[in-house]
Amino acid sequence: MKRLTIVIVTLALMSGLLILQSACTNRAVKKDVQSPALPAFDTGNIDDSVKPGDDFFLYANGNWIKNNPVPDDRVSIGSFRDVYDMNQDMIETLLQSAAQDSIADPASVKGQIGAYFHSGMDSIRIHSLGLEPLIQTQNNIIKTDTPENIVKTLSWYHRHFMFPAFNVSFYEDPKNTDLIIVHVGQSGLGLPEREYYVGASERLDDIRKEYITFLAQVFMAMGYDKIRSTEAASNVMTIETRFAQASMNIVDRKDPQKTYHKMTADSLKVLMPDMDWDLYTNELGLLYTGYYNVHQPEFLKEFNSMLTDVSSQAWYDYFAWNLFDRTVHYLPDSVNELHFNFFNRYLSGQQKMEPRLKRVLNNSNWVLGDMLAQLYVDTYFPPEAKIKMTELTDNLKTALHHRIEKVDWMTDDTREKALNKLSAMRIKIGYPDKWEDYSGLILSRDDYYGNILSILDYNFNIEKKKAGQAPDPDEWFMPAHIVNAYYSPLRNEVVFPAGILLPPFFNLYADDPVNYGGIGVVIGHEMTHGFDDHGRQYDEKGILNDWWSEKDAEQFEARSKALVKQYDQYVVIDTFRINGELTLGENIADLGGVNVAYDALQLAKQTNEYSKIDGFTPDQRFFLGFAQIWRSNMKDETLIRRVMEDEHSPAHFRVVGPLENVDAFYQAFKVQPGDTMYRPKHERIVIW
Repeated sequence: MKRLTIVIVTLALMSGLLILQSACTNRAVKKDVQSPALPAFDTGNIDDSVKPGDDFFLYANGNWIKNNPVPDDRVSIGSFRDVYDMNQDMIETLLQSAAQDSIADPASVKGQIGAYFHSGMDSIRIHSLGLEPLIQTQNNIIKTDTPENIVKTLSWYHRHFMFPAFNVSFYEDPKNTDLIIVHVGQSGLGLPEREYYVGASERLDDIRKEYITFLAQVFMAMGYDKIRSTEAASNVMTIETRFAQASMNIVDRKDPQKTYHKMTADSLKVLMPDMDWDLYTNELGLLYTGYYNVHQPEFLKEFNSMLTDVSSQAWYDYFAWNLFDRTVHYLPDSVNELHFNFFNRYLSGQQKMEPRLKRVLNNSNWVLGDMLAQLYVDTYFPPEAKIKMTELTDNLKTALHHRIEKVDWMTDDTREKALNKLSAMRIKIGYPDKWEDYSGLILSRDDYYGNILSILDYNFNIEKKKAGQAPDPDEWFMPAHIVNAYYSPLRNEVVFPAGILLPPFFNLYADDPVNYGGIGVVIGHEMTHGFDDHGRQYDEKGILNDWWSEKDAEQFEARSKALVKQYDQYVVIDTFRINGELTLGENIADLGGVNVAYDALQLAKQTNEYSKIDGFTPDQRFFLGFAQIWRSNMKDETLIRRVMEDEHSPAHFRVVGPLENVDAFYQAFKVQPGDTMYRPKHERIVIW
């Protein structure tokens, strides 16, 4: 299982929330099957009652939005979700086939994923066991009577990629990318973000009250009596609130300078004198003598204090809740529903829990990682897709090169360094050249709960061995079947998994303008991340290094502040506005993605002729293709969560925000003064 253990920026949030944006109903086919020509985009989605210059998102997607309300078992629908569902159908076929092969070698890829899927679909056995697997694990591993036992308990969780209190991860030193080191950072919250604990609003007050009620219900389900359940819920909330108060806020966490504090093991022991760090690393089996990057020292100081001033019982309750929270999806539906009622129904607006099949498939995506990715690529990814994507990425890279050359606010010395960084940027398409080896992992066909613990333990052992080593340049940090893409500033590389190379993002049978508006913008978006407010702080080797002149940095900051101001003005729902600082990097990448992809289309026009289709010019089809990849409907509760938690702007503003600044859009759709999206030319923001 490839994990996001390296600093990366993704195209969209693809979490347990399934806050997935924007639509495709075309089915993928096996590589050996003749595939029909697929439509470029559906003109029936267009709402002609909306002027393109007033709201291009609603113009391009309005009829689709009206005709596609969010179903009760979803928090959102749209293109990302549709491609995700298409992928899930494909993956289901692979898993069903593997599960039916009961004589497959247990150490083989097919044997492993077949055992996992079979165990997850065996609802009779899961329900017959009840909470016994959870209670047995809890009794075996949670000991909190001394600080030493707390450390041992904490180590067990961390060995299984569960991170109460703080977390550890293994990736490059940002200031020496030839070396993988151990990173230590804040963690430990049950609610999604620190603001849920410390923020002041009526909605947040209500959430905190509901959360305590929910926690008490959890402890009742785990066998506590009513009085103890109430006490335990209070204990958890008290511990998590202390963690939240000591935590760095979401905007500051984006700043790599604020999260870089190089420390030796001895320095960590001084920072946390009440924690036995040697015991902790021994329990992890971490044979590492190098230095650490401590992301938030003040947080660790608070944790150290809590080791001695929080009661043993409170720590026990906190760890018990964490075990439940991390493994509940592998337990009977009765407790799954309890968890669902708070996090999905109350917090996110999803009214109905998905059936077991969908939930097991959802769990499979990251948990099975490369095991599943291998079968997916072998079955579904056509070689011609990689050839076409290589052509597109080359054109996009050329277009971005030209844009950097023409930037009028950058001095020649910094420009040359920017071009060097772009030239050094690696592009990975489809799938890795080698797969992670899981031959030593044996999974059971009748132990869903035990399987997840085995997989997590196996993966942690893989990850911890990287500490102190040189990085593998061919490693991927996202499985090939995932519907997403990412840029890694530490590796200066852009990665496009096979999972996203499906319509409407990438359509082998669509004309170029639509593909440039779809996957072209995605490519440009990820490339631009190398030069956004975060990525620009890393040089061509991925080293955190200030390669900008003071004048150029000032010019960049001025334009960035203008973009922050623009997005701060967008009201998403009720009193909730976009946080322009939080979303700055993604907004820069969205704007850059559109500009670079449009320029790449103009390069393609030099050797290709494009005529009108359905009455739309090539440039108009480009912008329609772009807008339609972001079409989505979302529950209000999830939309509010998105504004609070996510670095990406909501889908509506990922369309109108960039286009307000793009001259070519004004020309293509004749946007005039008086139109809602119109901005005078001197106010249009150009960064790249």
